[in-house]
Amino acid sequence: MIFVGALLAATTGVTRTGEVLGTLDYVAPERIQGGETGPWTDVYALGCVLFFALTGHVVFPLDEPERKLWAHLSAPPPSTGVTPEVDAVVARALAKPLERRYPGAL
Repeated sequence: MIFVGALLAATTGVTRTGEVLGTLDYVAPERIQGGETGPWTDVYALGCVLFFALTGHVVFPLDEPERKLWAHLSAPPPSTGVTPEVDAVVARALAKPLERRYPGAL
């Protein structure tokens, strides 16, 4: 189940009890799907922040919220253009399967 309505509401600043609050540019796939969250969820968001810091734009610069959500669920992250080693770090942080991400940020 995808909590699209809750995430779309988060872009307006209007939330209701039980809704997921998050910024679409940094939301992990498991948050979109209503799955279990943990340190790996923060790793995904941190990977999005790192990508922005390195490139000056978000990972999936799409206008439509639905397309952005779908990209977080299924699209591989683009290259940062820095080095293959940096791209590998970012790609691991932004891996869709939880077991492929870093287990935490410490």
